[in-house]
Amino acid sequence: MKYFLDGNDWEADYFISSADFDLWQIHGWRMTNIYLDSAMVAGFADPEKQLAAAYKATVPGCDRSVLLENNVIPDPYHGRNLEHSRWSENVSWSFRKKFRIPENMQNKKRFQLRFCGIDYSAAFFVNGVYLGKHVGMFLPFEADVSDYIRRDGENMVAVIFDPMPQASPDHTFPFDQKPAEFANYHRSQMSWGWDWMRGMVAAGIWDHVYLTANDDIRITDCFFRANASGEVELTVDSIAQAAGEYKLKIAVEPIDFEAQSTHQEYTLQLDENENSSVLHFTHPQPELWYPNGSGKQPLYRLTLQLDNDVVEKQVAFRTLSMQRNQNSPDRSYNQTFTFNGKKIFARGVNWIPMDLMLGKCGKDEYERQVRLAAEAHVNIFRVWGGGIIEKEEFYDACDRYGIVVWQEFMHACSSYRKDAEYLAIKAREAEAVLRKIRNHVCASLICGGNEMQYYGEIPDSPLYLQYQAFAKKFTPDLPFHTSSPDLSRPGERNHGPWHCIEHEVINNHDRLLASEVGCCGFPEFESVRKFIPERELDTPETQSWKYHFAFTCRNQDWRKPLEKFDAGNSRQICQATQFVQSDILGYWMNHCRRKFPHTSGCFFWQYNEPWPTFFASIIDYYTLPKAAYYRLQRVQKNVILSLRDQSWCCKNGKFAAELFITADNNAENLECSFRLSTGDGKELLKRNYICNIAENSSEKLDELNLTLPPAAEVPYGLLLAELQIARGGQVIFHDIVPYGYTDFKQLFQAPAPAITADAFYEKDPAGGETILRVTVSNKAFAAIQLRLNLPELSCRNVYWQDNCIILPCGGTESVAARLVNGTELPDYVELSACNMPEIRCKISEK
Repeated sequence: MKYFLDGNDWEADYFISSADFDLWQIHGWRMTNIYLDSAMVAGFADPEKQLAAAYKATVPGCDRSVLLENNVIPDPYHGRNLEHSRWSENVSWSFRKKFRIPENMQNKKRFQLRFCGIDYSAAFFVNGVYLGKHVGMFLPFEADVSDYIRRDGENMVAVIFDPMPQASPDHTFPFDQKPAEFANYHRSQMSWGWDWMRGMVAAGIWDHVYLTANDDIRITDCFFRANASGEVELTVDSIAQAAGEYKLKIAVEPIDFEAQSTHQEYTLQLDENENSSVLHFTHPQPELWYPNGSGKQPLYRLTLQLDNDVVEKQVAFRTLSMQRNQNSPDRSYNQTFTFNGKKIFARGVNWIPMDLMLGKCGKDEYERQVRLAAEAHVNIFRVWGGGIIEKEEFYDACDRYGIVVWQEFMHACSSYRKDAEYLAIKAREAEAVLRKIRNHVCASLICGGNEMQYYGEIPDSPLYLQYQAFAKKFTPDLPFHTSSPDLSRPGERNHGPWHCIEHEVINNHDRLLASEVGCCGFPEFESVRKFIPERELDTPETQSWKYHFAFTCRNQDWRKPLEKFDAGNSRQICQATQFVQSDILGYWMNHCRRKFPHTSGCFFWQYNEPWPTFFASIIDYYTLPKAAYYRLQRVQKNVILSLRDQSWCCKNGKFAAELFITADNNAENLECSFRLSTGDGKELLKRNYICNIAENSSEKLDELNLTLPPAAEVPYGLLLAELQIARGGQVIFHDIVPYGYTDFKQLFQAPAPAITADAFYEKDPAGGETILRVTVSNKAFAAIQLRLNLPELSCRNVYWQDNCIILPCGGTESVAARLVNGTELPDYVELSACNMPEIRCKISEK
């Protein structure tokens, strides 16, 4: 039985630390901290004192979210406001809540209080009784409070944090054996800052808090191991107050679909205190779980009832193995994910925390970002080792949407300590992490951390060996990699590049699995307005732009590719960088997919971002997708056409490219076409093909070579390569790749298209959501990066099925958006493009 203590009815305040108060008492003549109390001296944790707290607070939350909630600080992500609350990291924050136990729990014998995540070092109290001290962001804190809880009266829980640890965000020089300062702490490594975000070292309760109640026995954990044949090994861990026989009932039932259920009953002979029972049974005809795009994601509800204690888990059936990549070196990792015997190309992205204020990330926020990924045909998240172990709701969402999780332990860009105390803490942390994720079917690979070997960590270091042993013990069915990348393994190579490079460089790039590549792309200008002060909007060289990483970092220079553009203002700069990012990421994905099964995956850095920045994500902090997101939505479909060329700009007046077809599944009688035209609609080349293609293969259809007309006959230097696949007369793939005759300097000066649009709403009878359908036609010059928008709505309520398209002269496209239930329907949709200002189209109801 579980009672959550989350909510907006907490109180918070800040004090000096107990250590500083003690120093003041000893040296009363010191002026520092004079007349200030520590939380303990002030009686903050004493329920008998009526000391008023300064602030209301919401938990999960942190010091900054409390200050923001109480209007003490402005938006820390706007301009350089983040610097104005640094003082908060140097004080002792305290949180408390008064509560009553629900009636249905009051007669229980025993109670446990659990904090799923605190940051970073804190002491805990219930009704003024000290429960203990805890250090570490990824270890839960749990205490038996049976002797202190008031079953029929008011209770108070309090948490008193120490000031946050301070550390330099600087990485050590490569191959330096000395750990970086941030590496000494058991918390998010990026939180002190990284090369794409500022630091926020926030104290608080970042995950759920709840009270559990039971009688003589409780289930403390379980492990559901199942394969595609329905064979189940179930481990049930429990604590009994007395030895004896206990009844265990097991139910495995489908969630929201029709299939067979299993009901089992056992009598367990348990010892006093801790027990672990291993049971075996077979579930009949299980429906199998596949990654997104490769099959369905049927989930089952596992219900365990041990006497009166009940636990529920979301589980699934599948068999996972890693197969050797074709033509891979001896001793290389097997890096081809194989589910239920089916090989999967990993359409991956690197997942990082959604907010520096981690408490703001909950079920709805996870739903938004995981659904967006699924709708872009992403099938795997690499949970990057510099971030956090996410909340339970993240893994639940990945289970539902079929997003495989490559889970890293929280280490990045440093070597790490080898002493016994550090390793002991990491052992406890590893067990907690693996127990947390192991029942989630999405969890499919465990990794020791990010880029540790760049900084002197060796593959058989005590830390790696310990993680490997724990992974074998607690997640025995999952593959383990020591590091990403593991440079001790043949076929591995450094991460990157993360910047714009010519296609011919990508063509020569060979990797078994590209777990980090990317390219910078600015957010939409409407997002920029939310975090850059008005007076600085027109000048990207100002300090606020640079504070949000619009500057050169090593070879990641956003200005370099813009030499091919003539972007006259900030909005055009945002559009141009997205144009570049869309091209590079689309080319990377096509390149890697053509090399499958030698190359088994491509992961972009990065998918999301924890604060608004001018960097490499494909959805921005506000969850507004960039043009690259929609390009990936097109090129990550199951069957595609792609071009292999030397550059996104034609050289020496010639167009030259190889045309490929790539497919995940067997496909026959495909009607494929290629068309090259100018921006004003003049056709230069047209080819048609009828073809069949085998599963997980790529074939070259043609070599395309054309001497282009003189530059004067290619208006505004724009060429469009249109790729299309139809089956039975229905288009199943469509993509338009822009080429510059020599560059794209005339892109923003090109004539405006002549756009007409027809928009209407309809209700989806299956999902209950409202669908907006927009048919857009163009009778003039091509619309370049045509974007549809509903400016009256938060982007969080809208899911575009396609957007940011190129609409050629004479072209017509149908674009759809799903609006979440309860959304007020706008009266108009807005359309804009690089060469067209915003226009509005009225929306009707069908």
